[in-house]
Amino acid sequence: MWIVFSFACLALVLSNSPTVTATITVSTTDFTNRIAAGDHHTCAISNDNTVWCWGDNTFKQLGSAVHSSLANSESPVQVAELPNGRVPVKITAGSTHTCVLASDETAWCWGENGRGQLGDGTFLTQTNPVQVMLATPIVSIVAGGQTTCARNSVDYLWCWGRNTFGQI
Repeated sequence: MWIVFSFACLALVLSNSPTVTATITVSTTDFTNRIAAGDHHTCAISNDNTVWCWGDNTFKQLGSAVHSSLANSESPVQVAELPNGRVPVKITAGSTHTCVLASDETAWCWGENGRGQLGDGTFLTQTNPVQVMLATPIVSIVAGGQTTCARNSVDYLWCWGRNTFGQI
Protein backbone atom coordinates (compact mmCIF):
# COMPACT_ATOMS: atom_id res chain seq x y z
CA MET A 1 0.00 0.00 0.00
CA TRP A 2 1.40 3.40 -0.96
CA ILE A 3 0.03 6.74 0.10
CA VAL A 4 1.54 9.71 -1.68
CA PHE A 5 1.70 13.11 -0.03
CA SER A 6 2.81 16.27 -1.82
CA PHE A 7 3.94 19.55 -0.40
CA ALA A 8 4.32 23.04 -1.83
CA CYS A 9 7.75 24.62 -1.55
CA LEU A 10 7.50 28.36 -2.00
CA ALA A 11 10.94 29.75 -1.31
CA LEU A 12 14.42 28.78 -0.21
CA VAL A 13 16.56 31.62 1.09
CA LEU A 14 20.30 31.11 1.52
CA SER A 15 22.32 33.69 3.42
CA ASN A 16 24.03 36.14 1.04
CA SER A 17 22.39 34.43 -1.93
CA PRO A 18 19.51 35.37 -4.20
CA THR A 19 16.07 33.95 -3.36
CA VAL A 20 15.25 30.73 -5.18
CA THR A 21 11.54 30.10 -5.68
CA ALA A 22 9.86 26.88 -6.74
CA THR A 23 6.12 26.37 -6.77
CA ILE A 24 4.37 23.02 -6.99
CA THR A 25 0.59 23.04 -7.12
CA VAL A 26 -1.18 20.00 -5.72
CA SER A 27 -4.47 19.33 -4.02
CA THR A 28 -4.01 18.48 -0.35
CA THR A 29 -7.75 18.36 0.34
CA ASP A 30 -9.06 14.94 1.28
CA PHE A 31 -12.77 15.10 0.48
CA THR A 32 -13.12 11.47 1.50
CA ASN A 33 -11.86 12.01 5.07
CA ARG A 34 -9.74 8.87 4.76
CA ILE A 35 -6.40 10.43 5.76
CA ALA A 36 -5.57 12.06 9.10
CA ALA A 37 -2.40 13.47 10.65
CA GLY A 38 -1.75 14.00 14.35
CA ASP A 39 1.29 15.73 15.84
CA HIS A 40 3.69 12.89 15.10
CA HIS A 41 1.59 10.14 13.56
CA THR A 42 -0.48 9.67 10.42
CA CYS A 43 -3.35 7.27 9.71
CA ALA A 44 -5.36 6.34 6.65
CA ILE A 45 -8.26 4.12 5.66
CA SER A 46 -7.14 1.98 2.72
CA ASN A 47 -9.27 0.94 -0.26
CA ASP A 48 -10.05 -2.38 1.45
CA ASN A 49 -11.37 -0.44 4.50
CA THR A 50 -8.55 -1.42 6.82
CA VAL A 51 -6.94 1.33 8.88
CA TRP A 52 -3.18 1.87 8.86
CA CYS A 53 -1.07 4.19 11.03
CA TRP A 54 2.61 5.09 11.16
CA GLY A 55 4.88 7.44 13.06
CA ASP A 56 5.15 7.96 16.82
CA ASN A 57 3.59 5.34 19.09
CA THR A 58 4.45 6.82 22.49
CA PHE A 59 0.74 6.99 23.39
CA LYS A 60 -0.28 3.87 21.43
CA GLN A 61 -1.62 6.03 18.61
CA LEU A 62 -0.78 3.31 16.05
CA GLY A 63 -3.91 1.52 17.29
CA SER A 64 -2.65 -2.03 17.59
CA ALA A 65 -1.98 -4.13 20.68
CA VAL A 66 0.09 -6.40 18.42
CA HIS A 67 2.48 -3.50 17.81
CA SER A 68 2.16 -1.76 21.20
CA SER A 69 5.83 -2.31 22.05
CA LEU A 70 6.96 -0.19 19.08
CA ALA A 71 8.21 3.28 19.99
CA ASN A 72 7.44 4.36 16.43
CA SER A 73 7.09 2.93 12.96
CA GLU A 74 8.14 4.39 9.63
CA SER A 75 6.09 1.68 7.92
CA PRO A 76 2.29 1.53 8.14
CA VAL A 77 0.95 -0.73 10.91
CA GLN A 78 -2.57 -2.14 10.63
CA VAL A 79 -4.91 -0.86 13.33
CA ALA A 80 -6.95 -3.50 15.16
CA GLU A 81 -10.23 -4.16 13.35
CA LEU A 82 -13.45 -2.71 14.65
CA PRO A 83 -15.69 -5.35 16.28
CA ASN A 84 -18.68 -7.06 14.67
CA GLY A 85 -17.64 -6.30 11.11
CA ARG A 86 -17.94 -2.53 11.44
CA VAL A 87 -16.39 -0.63 8.54
CA PRO A 88 -14.45 2.63 9.10
CA VAL A 89 -15.55 5.36 6.68
CA LYS A 90 -13.94 8.56 8.02
CA ILE A 91 -10.85 9.22 10.12
CA THR A 92 -9.58 12.13 12.21
CA ALA A 93 -6.57 12.65 14.45
CA GLY A 94 -5.77 14.79 17.45
CA SER A 95 -2.29 15.34 18.84
CA THR A 96 -1.83 11.80 20.14
CA HIS A 97 -5.14 10.07 19.48
CA THR A 98 -7.13 8.98 16.44
CA CYS A 99 -10.84 8.33 15.84
CA VAL A 100 -12.85 6.73 13.07
CA LEU A 101 -16.50 6.96 12.17
CA ALA A 102 -17.92 3.55 11.27
CA SER A 103 -20.58 2.82 8.65
CA ASP A 104 -23.08 1.97 11.42
CA GLU A 105 -22.78 5.58 12.74
CA THR A 106 -20.68 4.65 15.78
CA ALA A 107 -17.32 6.23 16.57
CA TRP A 108 -14.15 4.49 17.74
CA CYS A 109 -10.97 6.05 19.14
CA TRP A 110 -7.52 4.96 20.35
CA GLY A 111 -4.32 6.45 21.71
CA GLU A 112 -3.69 8.90 24.53
CA ASN A 113 -6.65 9.58 26.81
CA GLY A 114 -5.31 11.65 29.73
CA ARG A 115 -8.02 14.29 29.18
CA GLY A 116 -10.81 11.88 28.25
CA GLN A 117 -10.45 12.70 24.54
CA LEU A 118 -11.34 9.14 23.48
CA GLY A 119 -14.87 9.53 24.83
CA ASP A 120 -14.97 6.04 26.37
CA GLY A 121 -15.64 7.28 29.91
CA THR A 122 -12.08 6.62 31.14
CA PHE A 123 -8.76 8.41 31.25
CA LEU A 124 -6.80 5.33 30.20
CA THR A 125 -4.61 5.20 27.11
CA GLN A 126 -6.18 2.68 24.72
CA THR A 127 -4.04 0.55 22.43
CA ASN A 128 -6.94 -0.75 20.31
CA PRO A 129 -10.04 1.18 19.17
CA VAL A 130 -12.70 1.71 21.85
CA GLN A 131 -16.23 2.89 21.23
CA VAL A 132 -17.18 6.49 21.96
CA MET A 133 -20.00 6.48 24.50
CA LEU A 134 -22.74 8.38 22.69
CA ALA A 135 -26.23 6.91 22.47
CA THR A 136 -27.06 8.75 19.26
CA PRO A 137 -25.99 7.89 15.70
CA ILE A 138 -22.93 9.93 14.70
CA VAL A 139 -22.52 11.38 11.19
CA SER A 140 -19.20 13.20 11.64
CA ILE A 141 -16.31 13.29 14.06
CA VAL A 142 -13.32 15.62 14.33
CA ALA A 143 -10.33 15.66 16.67
CA GLY A 144 -7.77 18.31 17.44
CA GLY A 145 -5.19 18.56 20.20
CA GLN A 146 -6.66 16.66 23.13
CA THR A 147 -10.29 17.36 22.23
CA THR A 148 -12.80 15.44 20.12
CA CYS A 149 -16.24 16.48 18.82
CA ALA A 150 -19.02 14.53 17.10
CA ARG A 151 -22.22 15.59 15.33
CA ASN A 152 -25.44 13.67 14.78
CA SER A 153 -27.86 13.85 11.84
CA VAL A 154 -29.93 16.67 13.36
CA ASP A 155 -26.82 18.81 13.97
CA TYR A 156 -26.40 18.31 17.71
CA LEU A 157 -22.76 18.57 18.65
CA TRP A 158 -20.95 16.84 21.51
CA CYS A 159 -17.37 17.57 22.55
CA TRP A 160 -15.12 15.98 25.16
CA GLY A 161 -11.52 16.02 26.29
CA ARG A 162 -9.32 18.95 27.20
CA ASN A 163 -11.12 22.21 27.95
CA THR A 164 -8.31 24.38 29.29
CA PHE A 165 -9.10 27.20 26.88
CA GLY A 166 -12.88 26.72 26.61
CA GLN A 167 -12.66 24.65 23.41
CA ILE A 168 -15.48 22.41 24.59
